[in-house]
Amino acid sequence: DLRLQKRNLKPIKENIFGAMTKLLPAFYPPFPTSPKPLTLDEIKKMKVRINLVTREYLETPYAAYLGEDWKTQGDWTGRIYREWAIACATQAPWDTIFFYPNRDYDVQCWIGPNHLNKWDALRHYNRGNNYNPKTLWNSVSGVRRQAEWDDHGEAYPWHIDGPDLWYWLKINHKGTFRISMYFVNPDGHDGANRMRDYLIEFYPTDMQWQHQRFTTEPPGVPSKPVTIDMLPLIGIEGEKFARQNPPLARSRVRNFWGGVHVQFIVTGPHNYFVKIDRNYSFNTIMSSVTIDQVSGEPTEAVRDNYGIPYLPVPYPPPEFPKNANEQNNYTRLFNINWSMLDVSYGFKDGIKIQRKNRIMLYQTALAMVKKNKEGENSIIHNKYWLQYERAMKWNLNLWDEEQRKEWKETMRQGWNKLYNTNEWIRNGADIDHQRPKHSEESIKKLLGIVD
Repeated sequence: DLRLQKRNLKPIKENIFGAMTKLLPAFYPPFPTSPKPLTLDEIKKMKVRINLVTREYLETPYAAYLGEDWKTQGDWTGRIYREWAIACATQAPWDTIFFYPNRDYDVQCWIGPNHLNKWDALRHYNRGNNYNPKTLWNSVSGVRRQAEWDDHGEAYPWHIDGPDLWYWLKINHKGTFRISMYFVNPDGHDGANRMRDYLIEFYPTDMQWQHQRFTTEPPGVPSKPVTIDMLPLIGIEGEKFARQNPPLARSRVRNFWGGVHVQFIVTGPHNYFVKIDRNYSFNTIMSSVTIDQVSGEPTEAVRDNYGIPYLPVPYPPPEFPKNANEQNNYTRLFNINWSMLDVSYGFKDGIKIQRKNRIMLYQTALAMVKKNKEGENSIIHNKYWLQYERAMKWNLNLWDEEQRKEWKETMRQGWNKLYNTNEWIRNGADIDHQRPKHSEESIKKLLGIVD
């Protein structure tokens, strides 16, 4: 009887399945254990390692690849930039520049010399407003607006070298600076738009920017430029550098549908050419460039505590516990190591040690918080390790839900204050039919706040 045979096989199958389930751990490695705090000896050894690479100052010009940030996405205000930034094409055909009235930084962009005709130029492509967290929040207009510089590469055969994006970068201050570029592929889920894969290269240059001036002519007579138009020279001169000199630093950006801030370190004062190589992609697009000082004599904005451009409310990073140094030798060395990492941005090979050592210190703080919760830690009070963990998480851009809520609430308050106190911003926001009326409800929706 076939039914009887099936009934007799059932317990055999169950036993085999149960035995296999018990044997599975033998075939697969176990999950990694939770991070353990560094011992006092390990903290001391870390201090020695950091000391070994922080003895020689970086030369100028200098550039090095720092890393990538895939977490921040469009929530960049106050996190990726605190001093200077340019949001590409968000006021197409113009950009939005977030800055203080000084001459420390500047960026001017053009396409490379290999283009169809002399009239082809950089495209400012504005895709409009949306609620996508991958889209950069614009604290001047109070919206998320997807926009980018475009080299018009879609008009060229795929095998053609160029046109590429070239921008001239000015650092007019002594010190070490972080340059971040944001890439997001908003339509990269199908078709040729998926094919975006770029090379990024930094070159030094002595080229100085001259803003175009015009003569004063009698009524009815067109004004004539009296200085050369610098924009086409960026691509021409930049390409000469690329063909004659190795780059100071190089990286690659691909698979950036989720949005990534690619970061480099440069020294000043000096000027640089930055090439975003199309690399035989469909076209070359980029959404922002930001500049922030990480070491050296503070700039005017940092020294005078100007705050964040166009954010009229405070948004300070979390501080390290002020009294932690007084607790014991462990926490004193812990603080020293983190501070030495901050200083070492300006030293030879100091960039190479940043991420690994900061993560190790952060994991220690995380483990200490866990031990305190379980009643096992006697090294320092729990409140201090919570402060450590929060400050380090901010520094490493390891977002949590609490930070997202804090950021959104700060942006809401900032935009409300800016809108109510600045007439030209308020008029621009209300007149432009593409922008929604900035009621409390609309701001919450743009920021993704759900009551």
